[in-house]
Parts: sequence; structure tokens; C-alpha cells
Amino acid sequence: MNKVQRKKLKEAIEAIYKLSSETNSGNLLHNYKWREILQLEEVSSFYSNIKSVPGLHGSDATSDNFSSIEKKSGTSSKLKSGLYSTSVSFEFDKQNDSIRRKQTLAYDSFIFSVIAEDTGKILLTAIAQKPKTIENINKILLSRQKDFLKELKKKQKQGKRIPRDSIKLVLPELFKIKDLIWVKNGKKMTIKKAKSLFKI
Repeated sequence: MNKVQRKKLKEAIEAIYKLSSETNSGNLLHNYKWREILQLEEVSSFYSNIKSVPGLHGSDATSDNFSSIEKKSGTSSKLKSGLYSTSVSFEFDKQNDSIRRKQTLAYDSFIFSVIAEDTGKILLTAIAQKPKTIENINKILLSRQKDFLKELKKKQKQGKRIPRDSIKLVLPELFKIKDLIWVKNGKKMTIKKAKSLFKI
């Protein structure tokens, strides 16, 4: 990075901190808070009066019809073909905590957004609202939790630490789940159109 580019970086960071202060949003760079704000805008028409919940633990948002909404995001790189990679994961952390594991399976709605690595913009969002859809997501998460706990016990017996305390759900799995609402630029789209953005 040259001197001119470093100057641009400083100006960009200063602008973000100024915006954080102006909007009383806290540090927009912390824990990808800026992503959550963009996600809220992207899905607002699909919820009744959706609002962010402050804090790092528990639900990310609530609405008039959903009490516990979880927002997840993952990045995707643009390939030479012009399409994006399906190697996108959505992480659920602190799975070594029994309370956190229960919370992971207690949401009544999910919002999964794919962030374009080259622009920082939301490329695609999947919304889960129907009970059966939530159930199908939870089946995957519960299976991952069981695998995680087996690995955790194994490492503990060996006197070793587990590399990560998180479990993941990946984009190709979402494509297989029925009744997800696929959204781009705030508008609903077909799963066929959603898949067309990626090299599958």
C-alpha cells in the first residue's frame, strides 16, 4: 500500500467512525456490525417492523411476528467466469457453551446473507420464516453440534484444545432447503435465479 492509498484508508476509517458517532450505532467496524445494518435494510419488507437487538449475545433482531431472529453473513469470492463461489459458510460460535447451543436451536427466523468479497455488497440473502424451514435448518445445526461435542470430548481426553468453538452451515446446504425466501436488492427472486449467481 503506497502513501496515497494509506491516506485513503485513514480517510475511510475516519468517515466510518464519524458515521458511527452520528448515528449512535457504536463501532460499525466491530463484529461486522455494518453487515447487520445492510441486512436489516435488505429484508425489511419481509418482516413487520423488524428491529435490531443491541448486544453481542442472544437474538440479532425482533419483529412483530418473530421474537428471535438470527442474522448470519459469509463472504464469497468472484471467480474468473464472473460468477461467485459457493464456498460460503455461516458460523455459529461458542458451541462449547451448553446455553449457547440451546440458543442456536431456539430462533424462530434466520437471515443468511452472502457478501461479495470484491465489493462488500450483499450479493444474495436467504430468509427462513416457515416453521418447517426452521426445523430443517435446526436438524443440520443439531447434527453439527453432536459432531462438535464428540470432537471436543476427544480433544479433552488427549489434553488438547479444539481449534474452533464454532459450527458451520454452508451455502450449498441452503440451496437444498425448501421454502427459503431468496432476496436480492430487497426483492424476492426464484431459487433458480439465486443459483445463477454462483458457479455450481
